[in-house]
Amino acid sequence: MKRLFPALMALIFVSPARGQSINVDFEVPGTPFGRPTPNYAASAGASGVWNSVSDVSTSGLRRWDGEVTGVSLTLNDPFPGCHNSPSPFHTANVPGAVGQDEEFLEDRYGPNSFGVHCIFHGLEPGDYLVDTIAIDDCGGFNPLEVSVAGSSDPTQFISAQWNGSYVQGVTHARHAKTVTDGTIDIFVIVASQTDYLHLSGIQLNKGEQEVPGTPMCFADSSPTACPCANTGGAGRGCQNSAGTDGAVLFATGTTSPDTVVLHSSGELPSALSIFFQGNASIAPVVYGDGLRCTGGTLRRLYTKGASGGEASAPGAGDPSITVRSAQLGVPIPSEGRRYYQVYYRDPNQGFCPSPQGSTFNVSSAVKINW
Repeated sequence: MKRLFPALMALIFVSPARGQSINVDFEVPGTPFGRPTPNYAASAGASGVWNSVSDVSTSGLRRWDGEVTGVSLTLNDPFPGCHNSPSPFHTANVPGAVGQDEEFLEDRYGPNSFGVHCIFHGLEPGDYLVDTIAIDDCGGFNPLEVSVAGSSDPTQFISAQWNGSYVQGVTHARHAKTVTDGTIDIFVIVASQTDYLHLSGIQLNKGEQEVPGTPMCFADSSPTACPCANTGGAGRGCQNSAGTDGAVLFATGTTSPDTVVLHSSGELPSALSIFFQGNASIAPVVYGDGLRCTGGTLRRLYTKGASGGEASAPGAGDPSITVRSAQLGVPIPSEGRRYYQVYYRDPNQGFCPSPQGSTFNVSSAVKINW
């Protein structure tokens, strides 16, 4: 189905009129859980790149499509408790949390304080929904009071319990806020002040996100094993020699007009990356060090070099995906369905040697209905 979203018309390359929805995942430095993939929507139900925050002052936060912004986040604990820990960031077990829920919820910001003040600076003006997400691994006996300065919504109480899904008033608070001065101030207080609080993350949702694809082909849930028992993290492709937990593919933009951009992350730092398209979905088959679920008529669309383990296509000066596909002799018809993956260079022959593996790996896949 073709759909037109005017707010996304300016997603590509140089226009300044882009939204600033921002996702924050509080993490311990070097956490074993890692950040969720961009396909993880959490409480706001809006997919996008997650920022790993493991410091009380963080600048250059990325917006939902991965571009670095001038937005910063400062964390203060004005009501400290009776003892101090080496770091306010720590991990804790959340019973029942698995996959990307576990990655997101089991590391958090917990400064041994009865209250926290979170301040975002540098935001674009506009209307935001602010989700403040907290889970208490002790069973949620101490509700949290959450307020946002200047919001039309009153203080909200959340019980901070995890029962397998996000529920407003249980796992998170939601406040509407119109930003005029670039800031959002969030105040969180333990209602009974008999325990210290923990925050899992924050989502600032400006409503401009529209993800055109459906993620698929995850190594952690595939019926086909990765070739060298190199299963990747939740929602990713097979593990690689850099230990990133595998590469993930994410799409932004619109299908009509075609402004779709494919984003791969979790590759080797400077890997040669080839974005390819198929017109069929197949049962996962071993492909290099990874798994391929894209089949039918295959075409290589773009070749890019990763930077910091990330690569995107099309880039500035490239034809759109639909134009490029037509150039390669396989035009995409109206209502056509296509599948996308990226295979990327991993030259460490000792990691997953032949004949099981090879010198390249594969990301997860995205299905797009044009």
